[in-house]
Amino acid sequence: MKKYLCIHGHFYQPPRENPWLDMIEVQDSASPYHDWNERINRECYAPNAVARILTPGGRIKDMANNYERISFNIGPTLFSWLKKYDPETYGKIVDADKLSKWKRNGHGSAMAQAYNHMIMPLASDRDKVTQILWGIADFVSHFGRKPEGMWLPETAVDKYTLRILCDNGIKFTVLAPRQAKAIRIKPGEEWQGLDRGIDPTRPYRYRIDDKRSIALFFYDGPISQAVAFEGILGDGARFLDRLKTGYSDARPWNQLLHIATDGETYGHHHRFGEMALAFALELAEKKGEIELTNYGEYLSMFPPEVEADIHENSSWSCAHGVERWKSDCGCHIGGNSEWNQKWRTPLRRSLDILKMELDEAFDAEGSKLFADPWAVRDDYIEALLDRSKTEEFLARRQRTGLSGREKTRAIQLLEMQRNGMLMFTSCGWFFDDVSGIETQQVLKYAARAIQLCEATSNARPEKEFLNALAEAKSNVPHHGDAEKIYCRVAMPEKASLSRVIANHAIVAALDKNGDSGAIGSFSIEARDRMHEEYGDNSLTLSQAEVTSGVTMENETFIVAALRLGGSDVTCFVKPVGEELALGRAMADLFSAWRTKPLTEVIRRLDEHFDRGETFMLRDLFMEQRRRIVGSLMSGHVRRFADMYGQLFYENHRMLDYFIDANVPIPRELKLAAQYMVESEIVRAADTIMEPESLDKIGGLMLNVERWSLEVDMKTARRNIETALAQSLSRIMAEQDLSGAPALVRALLTLSSIGFGLDLWMLQNIFSEAYLSRLNTPGDPFYGARELKKIGILLSFSYQED
Repeated sequence: MKKYLCIHGHFYQPPRENPWLDMIEVQDSASPYHDWNERINRECYAPNAVARILTPGGRIKDMANNYERISFNIGPTLFSWLKKYDPETYGKIVDADKLSKWKRNGHGSAMAQAYNHMIMPLASDRDKVTQILWGIADFVSHFGRKPEGMWLPETAVDKYTLRILCDNGIKFTVLAPRQAKAIRIKPGEEWQGLDRGIDPTRPYRYRIDDKRSIALFFYDGPISQAVAFEGILGDGARFLDRLKTGYSDARPWNQLLHIATDGETYGHHHRFGEMALAFALELAEKKGEIELTNYGEYLSMFPPEVEADIHENSSWSCAHGVERWKSDCGCHIGGNSEWNQKWRTPLRRSLDILKMELDEAFDAEGSKLFADPWAVRDDYIEALLDRSKTEEFLARRQRTGLSGREKTRAIQLLEMQRNGMLMFTSCGWFFDDVSGIETQQVLKYAARAIQLCEATSNARPEKEFLNALAEAKSNVPHHGDAEKIYCRVAMPEKASLSRVIANHAIVAALDKNGDSGAIGSFSIEARDRMHEEYGDNSLTLSQAEVTSGVTMENETFIVAALRLGGSDVTCFVKPVGEELALGRAMADLFSAWRTKPLTEVIRRLDEHFDRGETFMLRDLFMEQRRRIVGSLMSGHVRRFADMYGQLFYENHRMLDYFIDANVPIPRELKLAAQYMVESEIVRAADTIMEPESLDKIGGLMLNVERWSLEVDMKTARRNIETALAQSLSRIMAEQDLSGAPALVRALLTLSSIGFGLDLWMLQNIFSEAYLSRLNTPGDPFYGARELKKIGILLSFSYQED
């Protein structure tokens, strides 16, 4: 009998986009990265595509794409982000599935996932269907084939969900061992209880009806637990040894040892976990005792012979079924033992009530536009995957020819439903307090769904929703409850076409380089623009058209931006119409601007934009607000920096005096020194390939050590790593070694002063040269001594064996 091994990684991030702009805004908790997707991609998703395999001496001997040898699913909301922001890693994942399909007898290793990580047993029957259909369609769009298996969010399952999977051609899913209720060898026999647990080394058949079934794989619980929480990823050989303990010679069948964890286990939760995974997989293949496989291949060779029944409404991350997503069941991440999760129940109840109202509005209003609005919703994934095909999508599904306004209304209704499902993303309940960023995100989706509901129907659900949210009390006193959190973090984010155009106008008034013509999913075209300045004051008037790339909303506005001094900007916005003619407004306002006091200009603005809307700096979206405020405050910051500089440069020799006298450096002087040394390091990092900059950084680092300064090196490190990577990329692309000596010197110097560079990016660039060197010995470029020096400094192994 053979022994088979399948390691499954559930790679997933919740949707994080601003629901109005369709873009992820900066998340401070992910620093030094822009957001958590970017950070976890660097720590996990990308490293797993280029996992290092080391020699016993700790040098790189090979690079492995782990996705080629494991089973995996990538959450749709994460995979769309990877496709846009890291196409190289995205491509490696797609290629890995193609290779696994070739190696595994036509069975690719990628599995689909229900679309946005809703807890399926808690979803309505209609939402269950849509989530599965969207997950399948998303998978096909990336991998070019139909999925054999589907991962259920949190492995949460009920029998109706299994039926829908089977109805849509899904052959198997993966569950936790505790989700198995009973087994029987043959139909009609008595069910056997599972007091000692289910044997995870074989597949099981779950009968949908007399003719149909779906295969269930129950992963090895103890070993999966050890991988996720017991630290066995510190050593690849030990990892493999632990996996082998799941086999037993007493079993008379071809055993499949399989584990399942969050994919983020390999690199994010456990640093360098992807390297342990790569080493274990390589060692398993090398020894030949175990054959790597995936679920689809194993199922084709060894169909289920034993039938299994499941515990309804069960999951892998809640011992109480699916209570973690609706009650204070006791499951939490352990942040504070004095906290409770009683907030989960009113949060679930408030969103359930809201969803009922959204569904009623969709059914009533959607039936006016579509013959079957719910079938259209199921198909809406086509437009989500390619927004440019939205018109084509509507043309095939409209009840009658729709006008432009009706098309917008149709998409608004469908977007209401999309946001209505996004607000049930499981992470909103998973963590310990209602104030967490994950719960804030689902509240933002609720706010967007409410806005769309009120724009397309007579329903006004927000007041009742807020009343229900007030029962969800935070453990953190200053947060109050979910109603207060909603009012603080969701309501101010609500966007309209007029607010988008005002953002554009305010940014243009404050930053001459800030007029990009796009904000998130909105495009903006300004025309007939007139701008005049007088000292620090300015007046701008224009006509501008804004279009949503999501809902196809489109409107033209007349916009005036009045800037008084440095940061005082008021933007007046009014739709184009008979009440306000651009030409007349321009003539009147600029006449007053040139000849009248500012009070008269403001009076005439109020008169022309009567019944319009007014916006100010605080109304900017987060990314624009931060950039503009940073720009406006840069002069003040420079003055503070000059003060620090003066204090430091006039007294820096005193620092050595204090050290030599064994007297603590005064806090005021130390703060100035820390700021200035850090600034000097960042400046030198910008020209790191120049010898003078290297020498300067070396001297500054000596001062950091001697004066015991707490200097934040993140910015300097990232700038240096980028500069070195660009230098190496040029060397490799042009096969020109003239820049190699400077790169070698930089690597040597930075290493000798303990600068702590992350060589990951450079190693990825160099790996092609290293592998080419192994395949083309004697090549004048790849075999060059200078290139070998770079490889050694980047920790590659050049030992001949």
